[in-house]
Amino acid sequence: MSRKLGLVVLLAAMLTASGCGDNRLLSIQIVPIDPSLTTNNIVYIATGSAVQYEIIGWYSNRDSHTIIGSQGQWSSSNAGIATVDGSGIATSVGPVGVTTIVVTVSGRRTTSTLSVCDPLVSFCPP
Repeated sequence: MSRKLGLVVLLAAMLTASGCGDNRLLSIQIVPIDPSLTTNNIVYIATGSAVQYEIIGWYSNRDSHTIIGSQGQWSSSNAGIATVDGSGIATSVGPVGVTTIVVTVSGRRTTSTLSVCDPLVSFCPP
């Protein structure tokens, strides 16, 4: 009986040491909630409009889950083109142009290219 108990304790210690059993965040990805706004990995919105991003977390147990937007630290590389709030809503505030939306969660960082375009003046995919 004590030999079986010792084997169980040893196995539990090995699993803990190897990281099995925990569920660590490995990476994140941001995507617009409306996938029709994306063409070739670029998100397109018209001037004066907005897009809601969601964060997808990829975990060590090979699972993925949506992370609440407010858990991320959001920023825009060009706030003259579009800003982004603490819940992941990016809003066009200026002329046409391109900015990079950045979010960090638990030390993991990812980006999305956001293009603001005027469909009345030029081609604006999708």
